[in-house]
Amino acid sequence: MEFAAREIDFRILPCPERARVCADRERAVEILRHLLSNALKFTPRGGAVTVACEEGGGMVRFVVADTGRGIPEGQRDAIFQPFVQVEKGLTRSADGTGLGLAVGRELAERMGGTLTVTSQEGAGSRFVLALPRATEEGGEPASGAIDTVSDAG
Repeated sequence: MEFAAREIDFRILPCPERARVCADRERAVEILRHLLSNALKFTPRGGAVTVACEEGGGMVRFVVADTGRGIPEGQRDAIFQPFVQVEKGLTRSADGTGLGLAVGRELAERMGGTLTVTSQEGAGSRFVLALPRATEEGGEPASGAIDTVSDAG
């Protein structure tokens, strides 16, 4: 990603030490890459993008927050529908098909998780990919678990 080239402050905050999720590694990374790509696309020069990880309630939440233009309240649910984009027409400022968030939400749900957004127009967005926390037996992650520290990056 070209955060430095766009003068966007990009930070990855540490995850809880033993945070593990039970998910398809490739699909989870695909969702996170798409969220980061969107954050890069919609955050202006000089803005900030942060990736964080939280645990609780049997879930591990990956949070991608940006200081971009935000999403109008009436369009926050619609962006998860196929081919829907906030901007329409020939003067759009960003490319894309409008499939990424719809596919991301479907993949998250197939893995027993969710993909949600909170946003304030003009102040940025916060996307949260929540995936089931892997159960550990004898200190080892469950089969299919993703080590959030070493495998998600």
